[in-house]
Amino acid sequence: MTRSFTALLLALIIDVDQQGDYVYKLTEDQRQWIFSDAIRYLHTETDATGWSEEFGWAHAIAHGADLLLFTGLHSAFPKERMPQILEAILKVLHQQTAVFSAGEEKRLARVLVQLLYLRNYQKTSSAIGYKIATFQMKQHKSTTPISTLKTCS
Repeated sequence: MTRSFTALLLALIIDVDQQGDYVYKLTEDQRQWIFSDAIRYLHTETDATGWSEEFGWAHAIAHGADLLLFTGLHSAFPKERMPQILEAILKVLHQQTAVFSAGEEKRLARVLVQLLYLRNYQKTSSAIGYKIATFQMKQHKSTTPISTLKTCS
């Protein structure tokens, strides 16, 4: 659970790095470390628990999505690294064996939508569509469920 809330803390730190009196208080090395760690986090996270009766909110996937979002929205985040964010999200979806239960799918989707809209990643939007379509086709041909996402209402 500690790493889940560390991801959330890093999301706040990288967000504050470009606000008000705190603009670019992180060094370039610190900033690049957070950018890399944000992408690495969802590649390595295996616990998809949203709510635990024993510990309360774990929410590792949702907090990792928040970290990716604030990383991608940072003005110093290089646009050419956007596909790495997509790969991290697709990795989560590929390894998911059960339906998300605590809104994780919305947090993951928000990363894509906001980055495409707010950072104007037009060059990568067709690549994203292709990768998502390819992902859906792979899921359909396998024995795993076509979607692990809850229906949005």
